[in-house]
Amino acid sequence: MEYKIRQATREDIPKALELVHEFQKESLETFGVFCDDDTMAELMPRLVETTLVLEIDGVLRGLLAGAIGTHMLNKKPVFQEMMWYVSKKYRRYGIKLFRELEKWCLEKGIDQIVMVCLGNRTEQALDKLYKSFDYKVLETHYLKQLRPGG
Repeated sequence: MEYKIRQATREDIPKALELVHEFQKESLETFGVFCDDDTMAELMPRLVETTLVLEIDGVLRGLLAGAIGTHMLNKKPVFQEMMWYVSKKYRRYGIKLFRELEKWCLEKGIDQIVMVCLGNRTEQALDKLYKSFDYKVLETHYLKQLRPGG
């Protein structure tokens, strides 16, 4: 299999939305978090410039999306990850996508990366992975669903 990691383009949006649906079904539904198609269709064009995609044999199989901003406390440029997802069959390429993000951020002059970790079955594995690449635990968030379907 031939793989390629590159910055997303607007042409990637339809396939990226399919990956978002996979991610939602696999991970977010556990927390009662849903993102409808209209919201994602509005959000994705704004994230194109800050998203890397993974192509395998010419087909989009993964993405790592986020936003670039300034850290509210130290005012340094920061990349805040919003979604890192690779289709199950191609997960072995996920680390390559992650490491490419680090290079991409350095090239953009970004000083810090904030990665998130859902509190589900992958939490321990990602904790171990992030720490192995010298990331430190910054904070933990908790979510309570106050209204069904809300």
